[in-house]
Amino acid sequence: MDDSADGLATQTRGLGEADLSTREVAELLTWGDAVVGFEHASGTLFAEVEARMGLSRSSFELLQRLLQAPEARMPITQLARTLIFSSGGMTKLADRLVEAGLVERIPSPDDRRVINLALTDAGLTSARAAARIFIDALRRTVVSQLGEDQYQQLVALLSGLSGADAGCAQSGSGP
Repeated sequence: MDDSADGLATQTRGLGEADLSTREVAELLTWGDAVVGFEHASGTLFAEVEARMGLSRSSFELLQRLLQAPEARMPITQLARTLIFSSGGMTKLADRLVEAGLVERIPSPDDRRVINLALTDAGLTSARAAARIFIDALRRTVVSQLGEDQYQQLVALLSGLSGADAGCAQSGSGP
């Protein structure tokens, strides 16, 4: 049975009428391998930050967003959208970081409905130290394996998929 434009035979995968072609199966497997590779590399980097700083991946990502934000502060709702968190998940994370003394809630002077999260002095110190650990691990485990050119290509390609501006990778303010 030949149902694909390139002549690859259909393979049965228990999907009935929605059987996948050999090419489709290969695309799924290739994508899966890419995702596993990315998740493995990411997990390695975040695990090093957690082991050395005690910061979870979520905490690290939030602190890094604040570190890069003007005046090291952002509205909580904007952080939730950027980090793809539910409002409840963001509230719990913010509560933990406030309790740890790394961030503080500051009402917006322009809109009383808006609450900003801002780095404290301790949060600024922790965010910078965690960034250095992450960057060092990134260079040792990813950039050294791929080489600088391939690493930059990978960042550009992944940034294109996220819809995000790849400018941070090009300006050197990345990871």
